[in-house]
Amino acid sequence: LLYRAREHMWRAKFRLSALGDVFPSSLRFVAHKPVLTLADATVRLAISRGLGIESLGVFARSLFIWDLSFRVVSVVLKLAYFPAMSRIQADVIRMGKGLERALALTALFLLPGGVFVALHAEGVIGLLLGSQWGAAILPFAFLSLALYPELGASVLATFFNSTGRPLSMMPFYVMRLSLFVSSAAVLAPVGLPELVAGLAVSSLICFLAALVTAARRVNLSGRTLCRIHFPAIVTTGLVVGVNELAVALVSEWLPSAQLFVSVAIVGLAVALAIIVQPRLFLGEVGCELLARMASSLRRKLGPKNE
Repeated sequence: LLYRAREHMWRAKFRLSALGDVFPSSLRFVAHKPVLTLADATVRLAISRGLGIESLGVFARSLFIWDLSFRVVSVVLKLAYFPAMSRIQADVIRMGKGLERALALTALFLLPGGVFVALHAEGVIGLLLGSQWGAAILPFAFLSLALYPELGASVLATFFNSTGRPLSMMPFYVMRLSLFVSSAAVLAPVGLPELVAGLAVSSLICFLAALVTAARRVNLSGRTLCRIHFPAIVTTGLVVGVNELAVALVSEWLPSAQLFVSVAIVGLAVALAIIVQPRLFLGEVGCELLARMASSLRRKLGPKNE
């Protein structure tokens, strides 16, 4: 077969000119990786030297659960959001609308979700890791509160990548590294929860700075940014209020049992609130997504034409 196919076979060749064309543009998309790796390594080194190996293990366990959700959402952004935005990168108005929708949906899910998980950090840790990991509760709670800033920054990074300007995020990655190093130097001797709280605040600062820059690129005003986040903030307030009532009803139960009861009661309350006031709790983008999901469900469950 190889003998018969010899005329149709081709030989791989290495061309320096092609490498010169591809390498600079490829380098822009990975230049931030060493900065992020250095930031993570700095935090781990500070914990191990300032607090000991045991605290490093607690931090790693807390980060494991948080990192899982981060990776899932990041994959969705790369597979869905990046290609969609790349096709319209020349249209500033449509790019702005795309950024609005991505941020609105990310905030709508992760702001109330992150706060709810932080409130039930003890139940989540006990359920997934066991009661012996009680020291990971506070660090995990602070990491949960930082879920939206971290994933919001990932949305912004995907936005800049889709416009062909991946280096636009580099100043904020360097800022993140500087804040992480400062937090590690100041707060590591104090304690692990304080250090993780400092890291969460650092992530929020970097996200807000990157958000302002991205908004200017597509002419989004401060009022628009507030409107994007308002439904998520209202929903978060509802989640916190109903959760407090639910926990009060079962205050003597185990934390894991409180978690399940709160999920049921808060979920029901949010569903009723959406039915009564959908635009208040979901916003325009959330209502549009809900309408599309309902339409798709009706098509699948409706009678098929013979």
